[in-house]
Amino acid sequence: APPTAGRIAVTRSGGFAGVRQTGELTLGDDPRTDEVGSLLGRIDLQAVSRSKPQPDRFVYTFEVDGQQVVLGEQDLTPDLGRLARLLLD
Repeated sequence: APPTAGRIAVTRSGGFAGVRQTGELTLGDDPRTDEVGSLLGRIDLQAVSRSKPQPDRFVYTFEVDGQQVVLGEQDLTPDLGRLARLLLD
């Protein structure tokens, strides 16, 4: 079942310019809760495959209820990409 409470955060760093951007929300207190909760219900952070880092690509750090995973841009699934856009845009 998707979480209905808790803190979700994503940080994007690296890339050609080395810019760092962070976004977060608290489920239940934010209008994006329904979509974020639905995405989290489909995402298993520990099961996401990771490849070798690639130069000039972004690196994403996702934090969900104390669980953290660091992924290269090339490893984002469509659901993780959408989650990152929701929190960073």
